[in-house]
Amino acid sequence: MSTYKILVTGVVQGVGFRPFIFKLADGYGLKGYVTNNSSGVEILINSSENVLHKFLSDIETRCPPLAHILSITHFEIDEIKFEIFAIEPSKVSAGITLVSPDTAICKDCLKEISDPSNRRYQYPFTNCTNCWPRYSIIKSMPYDRPTTTMSKFRMCKECQAEYDDPTDRRFHAQPNACPACGPMVYIGKYAGINAIRETAKIINDGGIVAVKGLGGYHLICDATQNIPVKTLRNLKNRPDKPLAVMCENSTIQKYVNNEPALKLFNSPQAPIVIMNAPDAPISPQANPMSDNIGFVSPYTPLHKILLDACDTDFLIATSGNKKDEPIAKNDREAEKALSGFTSHFLHHTRPIHNRLDDSLATIVDDTPYIMRRARGFAPYPVMLPSSVDGCVLAVGAHLKNTITIAKGKYAFVSQYIGDLDNPDTCDFFEETIEKMKTLYGLEPDRVACDAHPDYHSSKYAKETGLPIQKVQHHVAHMMACMAENGLRDDVLGVILDGTGLGTDGTIWGGEFLMMKDRKISRLLSFPKVMQPGLDGAAKNPGRMLVSYLHHFGLLNKYADTLTSKLFIPEKDIRLTVSMIDRNINCIPTTSAGRFFESLGAAISGITTNLFEAHSAMKFEGLAQSAEDISQDITDVKSDDFYKNLFSYAMEVTNNNDPKEIASRNLHDQIVKKIIFEVEKVQREMGITDIILSGGVFQNILLTQQLQKICDLTIYRHKAIPPNDSCISLGQAYYNTYSKIKNFSS
Repeated sequence: MSTYKILVTGVVQGVGFRPFIFKLADGYGLKGYVTNNSSGVEILINSSENVLHKFLSDIETRCPPLAHILSITHFEIDEIKFEIFAIEPSKVSAGITLVSPDTAICKDCLKEISDPSNRRYQYPFTNCTNCWPRYSIIKSMPYDRPTTTMSKFRMCKECQAEYDDPTDRRFHAQPNACPACGPMVYIGKYAGINAIRETAKIINDGGIVAVKGLGGYHLICDATQNIPVKTLRNLKNRPDKPLAVMCENSTIQKYVNNEPALKLFNSPQAPIVIMNAPDAPISPQANPMSDNIGFVSPYTPLHKILLDACDTDFLIATSGNKKDEPIAKNDREAEKALSGFTSHFLHHTRPIHNRLDDSLATIVDDTPYIMRRARGFAPYPVMLPSSVDGCVLAVGAHLKNTITIAKGKYAFVSQYIGDLDNPDTCDFFEETIEKMKTLYGLEPDRVACDAHPDYHSSKYAKETGLPIQKVQHHVAHMMACMAENGLRDDVLGVILDGTGLGTDGTIWGGEFLMMKDRKISRLLSFPKVMQPGLDGAAKNPGRMLVSYLHHFGLLNKYADTLTSKLFIPEKDIRLTVSMIDRNINCIPTTSAGRFFESLGAAISGITTNLFEAHSAMKFEGLAQSAEDISQDITDVKSDDFYKNLFSYAMEVTNNNDPKEIASRNLHDQIVKKIIFEVEKVQREMGITDIILSGGVFQNILLTQQLQKICDLTIYRHKAIPPNDSCISLGQAYYNTYSKIKNFSS
């Protein structure tokens, strides 16, 4: 009989791992102990070598459902004789411990809140080691109740007995609670289940309620009633942008037969999943632009109990925030920010430490495709193909910001933060940096940022006083996708994005970048046109359409169409042309985002974006509703390829031709053009690995068609969105290279 030390790394704290080891050791009759430390879980046992290997195999194959093991190492140590097997108090030591994301309520807890004889019947904070709050309540590691926002709630005798019982699934469940000792909900004079019933009554009567959930507040109303949904749209000034809909798995199965999407919907991560459900009996105001709806399950007991108490099967559940501000996380913030939307607030008394939006995903080629990464996924790390030197803080982009802290091969990408356009979001950005440093016990010794000097993130990087590595925006996009797919070199990056400062001082965005032998080259781009109004062009696709038509010599031909069909005033056209010709308040751009928005404006008539990529999203929605049959518009080899696309779009509008078919034709033609250029590079340069990144690849039709038609090896993002939320990861990965040569055109 020898003594062995076993070290397990990964997401192994806060997921019932120590109770699992305790039971496993008891089954083998082993003596020793298990404890948390700052690197993961440490196990000491007295065992024979034969039993040891069986024990190790069971750890890997039978671990708790929320655990994610990265490594298991073991070695023999000097003999220590143990009398029992015990769970020891957590140790504080050097190392990195992975933090579990928050997860949806498990089936066992669902049964308890639905059972009138159970003491947790209709209790909205029911949880166990297999589910619910983790990252949102954790202040620091190791993961123990005193280091969470549950520290102020002292367990009653019954809860403490569960917590201390190795055979109970709440053994060492840090957020364990019940109605007698845990958090409570309240609205006005009502508390507990009466508060939830009062909230349901307000919703049934057509009202809107701000509900505090797991990572922040939702604005909730009945999704089947047109008036409250329309009212909510008007109050949020969101006339077209899709709203998320909450419903049960048993309900959505009646209207959706996409198995991968339903699996993701019902997963422990429980993101909002975009699904096509034209027959679902919900208000068309949920998404006025298409039949694609973002559905989310009632992933907490509170949401489940509230949905059961309502008359409807469908609830609108949209983020509780003002435009461009972070989601509200406490009663003070909520009542300040959301009082313009509602006078009804369902609060609760469990503090939220880390605010989290709902994650957003869809399905591409039967696999999840993340479009916003927050609850359920953050802060699980991306494992880099190679290690960074020291500890790197990557501060990301200006829009859709995230931050990344990287050490060794671990890249900890934060939850979605948002656009750094207002003080509250900038505060959230800085708050997230400090909280992640504290959580992982890391102190960066260098910082990576975007090359744009005026971004808030870039200014913050300068203010740290640390050595700075500036990474060009679209290189960071390429690097992020490389990091996720374990690639080091010899790739072609097709980076289709909205904006990013290029090395020549212009705005890039439709780029074909090659990395070969650690040398990055810009091979070709989308058409370079003037962007009148600078960043304001992103909100004015009609103005950009005029710029494209002017650039291609088509403006005179279609001037009447612009005024009579798209209702762009003649004076605005003249002003835009004057700005371009005199180079006033303009900058050259190759932006693929502006390109798609301009085509979208020509086809859909949306000449002012009320939210990001408004006209481009409508353009995609029209294309998705057409049959999978298209006709060639122009030759992909033609020098006038892009000009011919705009000429076609304007003719469609001028002749009142079907918008759906035209949108599909344009999408398919762009796909063929991209493949033509990629295959040309492959023949000439010998590059076979193709990277897709950039916000334009949130266009699911474009992404699917590229992967469907192209015969080359295409890599896309897996756990991180293709939009600017991936920039901080790319910046961090760039720092693993000791030398990269940038740029040759």
